[in-house]
Amino acid sequence: MRTRLSGGGSHIDLDMIGVAGAYQFNDQWAGFGGVPRTKISTLNAKATTFGLGVSDEIASLIKFNSIASLEYARTKADLGGGSASLNTVRLGVPLPFGQATGKVPLNSVADSILNPTHSALPSTVLSAF
Repeated sequence: MRTRLSGGGSHIDLDMIGVAGAYQFNDQWAGFGGVPRTKISTLNAKATTFGLGVSDEIASLIKFNSIASLEYARTKADLGGGSASLNTVRLGVPLPFGQATGKVPLNSVADSILNPTHSALPSTVLSAF
Protein backbone atom coordinates (compact mmCIF):
# COMPACT_ATOMS: atom_id res chain seq x y z
CA MET A 1 0.00 0.00 0.00
CA ARG A 2 1.31 3.46 -0.83
CA THR A 3 0.03 6.80 0.37
CA ARG A 4 1.38 10.19 -0.69
CA LEU A 5 0.76 13.17 1.57
CA SER A 6 1.40 16.46 -0.20
CA GLY A 7 1.06 20.11 0.54
CA GLY A 8 2.97 23.33 0.08
CA GLY A 9 4.98 21.94 -2.83
CA SER A 10 6.44 18.99 -0.91
CA HIS A 11 5.32 15.44 -0.29
CA ILE A 12 5.85 12.44 1.98
CA ASP A 13 5.47 8.85 0.75
CA LEU A 14 4.31 6.14 3.15
CA ASP A 15 4.83 2.56 1.93
CA MET A 16 3.30 -0.32 3.88
CA ILE A 17 3.72 -4.02 3.24
CA GLY A 18 2.56 -6.84 5.45
CA VAL A 19 1.84 -10.51 5.77
CA ALA A 20 -0.85 -12.02 8.00
CA GLY A 21 -2.69 -15.25 8.50
CA ALA A 22 -5.02 -17.21 10.73
CA TYR A 23 -5.38 -20.88 11.55
CA GLN A 24 -8.50 -22.57 12.94
CA PHE A 25 -7.35 -25.21 15.46
CA ASN A 26 -10.89 -26.54 16.09
CA ASP A 27 -14.46 -25.18 16.25
CA GLN A 28 -13.60 -23.05 19.27
CA TRP A 29 -9.94 -21.93 19.06
CA ALA A 30 -8.03 -20.02 16.37
CA GLY A 31 -4.57 -18.48 16.15
CA PHE A 32 -3.64 -15.39 14.13
CA GLY A 33 -0.62 -13.25 13.48
CA GLY A 34 0.75 -10.53 11.29
CA VAL A 35 3.81 -8.43 10.50
CA PRO A 36 3.39 -5.05 8.75
CA ARG A 37 6.28 -2.75 7.89
CA THR A 38 5.86 0.92 7.06
CA LYS A 39 8.54 3.13 5.58
CA ILE A 40 8.38 6.92 5.36
CA SER A 41 10.68 7.73 2.46
CA THR A 42 11.48 11.41 2.94
CA LEU A 43 12.00 11.17 6.71
CA ASN A 44 14.20 8.05 6.63
CA ALA A 45 11.87 6.44 9.18
CA LYS A 46 10.34 2.98 9.42
CA ALA A 47 8.10 1.05 11.78
CA THR A 48 7.67 -2.71 12.09
CA THR A 49 4.98 -4.40 14.18
CA PHE A 50 4.75 -8.08 15.09
CA GLY A 51 1.48 -9.46 16.48
CA LEU A 52 0.58 -12.98 17.58
CA GLY A 53 -2.66 -14.01 19.27
CA VAL A 54 -5.42 -16.53 19.90
CA SER A 55 -9.19 -16.27 19.82
CA ASP A 56 -11.85 -18.36 21.55
CA GLU A 57 -15.43 -18.77 20.39
CA ILE A 58 -17.57 -17.73 23.38
CA ALA A 59 -21.05 -17.97 21.84
CA SER A 60 -22.07 -20.74 24.26
CA LEU A 61 -21.26 -18.50 27.24
CA ILE A 62 -22.99 -15.29 26.18
CA LYS A 63 -25.70 -16.67 23.85
CA PHE A 64 -24.68 -14.83 20.65
CA ASN A 65 -21.83 -15.11 18.17
CA SER A 66 -18.71 -13.50 19.57
CA ILE A 67 -15.09 -14.28 20.27
CA ALA A 68 -12.64 -13.40 23.02
CA SER A 69 -9.10 -12.67 21.92
CA LEU A 70 -5.68 -12.17 23.45
CA GLU A 71 -2.77 -10.80 21.40
CA TYR A 72 0.81 -9.77 22.06
CA ALA A 73 2.10 -7.02 19.77
CA ARG A 74 5.53 -5.41 19.55
CA THR A 75 6.24 -2.31 17.50
CA LYS A 76 9.73 -1.07 16.76
CA ALA A 77 10.25 2.33 15.14
CA ASP A 78 13.49 3.70 13.70
CA LEU A 79 13.21 7.44 13.35
CA GLY A 80 16.24 8.59 11.38
CA GLY A 81 18.87 7.93 14.05
CA GLY A 82 16.73 7.26 17.11
CA SER A 83 14.63 4.24 17.87
CA ALA A 84 11.75 3.29 20.14
CA SER A 85 9.73 0.18 20.85
CA LEU A 86 6.31 -0.50 22.29
CA ASN A 87 4.97 -3.77 23.71
CA THR A 88 1.21 -4.23 24.08
CA VAL A 89 -1.12 -6.97 25.22
CA ARG A 90 -4.57 -6.69 23.68
CA LEU A 91 -7.63 -8.32 25.19
CA GLY A 92 -10.82 -8.04 23.18
CA VAL A 93 -14.45 -9.17 23.33
CA PRO A 94 -16.37 -7.61 20.43
CA LEU A 95 -20.13 -7.35 20.59
CA PRO A 96 -21.21 -7.91 16.97
CA PHE A 97 -24.34 -6.48 15.42
CA GLY A 98 -25.55 -8.59 12.51
CA GLN A 99 -23.67 -11.60 11.19
CA ALA A 100 -21.19 -13.77 13.08
CA THR A 101 -17.70 -12.41 13.66
CA GLY A 102 -14.57 -13.80 12.06
CA LYS A 103 -11.80 -15.58 13.91
CA VAL A 104 -9.43 -12.61 13.51
CA PRO A 105 -10.53 -9.78 15.83
CA LEU A 106 -10.87 -6.22 14.57
CA ASN A 107 -8.34 -4.90 17.10
CA SER A 108 -5.53 -7.20 15.93
CA VAL A 109 -2.39 -6.64 13.89
CA ALA A 110 -3.52 -9.39 11.49
CA ASP A 111 -6.84 -7.65 10.79
CA SER A 112 -5.09 -4.37 9.92
CA ILE A 113 -3.29 -6.31 7.16
CA LEU A 114 -6.06 -8.67 6.02
CA ASN A 115 -8.66 -5.85 5.91
CA PRO A 116 -6.65 -2.70 5.19
CA THR A 117 -8.03 0.83 5.12
CA HIS A 118 -7.66 3.05 2.06
CA SER A 119 -4.45 4.66 3.33
CA ALA A 120 -1.13 3.50 4.76
CA LEU A 121 -1.32 6.07 7.56
CA PRO A 122 -4.35 4.72 9.48
CA SER A 123 -3.36 1.12 8.71
CA THR A 124 0.02 1.74 10.33
CA VAL A 125 -1.56 3.38 13.39
CA LEU A 126 -4.16 0.61 13.76
CA SER A 127 -1.55 -2.14 13.59
CA ALA A 128 0.79 -0.43 16.07
CA PHE A 129 -1.86 0.44 18.66
